[in-house]
Amino acid sequence: MVRAGIQGGAEAFLAAFGQVFGPAEGAFAGRLRAADLQAYMALLQDRPGLDELLPHISAPCCLYAGEADDIYFQARAGSERISGAAFLWFPGLDHCQAFVRADLVLPLVLKFLRGD
Repeated sequence: MVRAGIQGGAEAFLAAFGQVFGPAEGAFAGRLRAADLQAYMALLQDRPGLDELLPHISAPCCLYAGEADDIYFQARAGSERISGAAFLWFPGLDHCQAFVRADLVLPLVLKFLRGD
């Protein structure tokens, strides 16, 4: 999606987004059109890991990933290095799907936040 937007502009990005998630409308579509695609691309680049910091995290943590996400195993392994962290996974979802499926994610995150 990001590469399509960089190559073809905001409307190409919006079209590619729509193919994955369905059409974006209104203010949300406006935010997508105004997105800094170069910044999004920078997020996709390799960067140093934080593995050495994970065992020192003492705050309650809840990590989640779709089971079809490329980073699923990395996220799960990271959660095991944080004392008391919860790891939630969603069968069949990839990275973007898990990000936008608030109907699936939020009930479990709220349960975590309540301490259930």
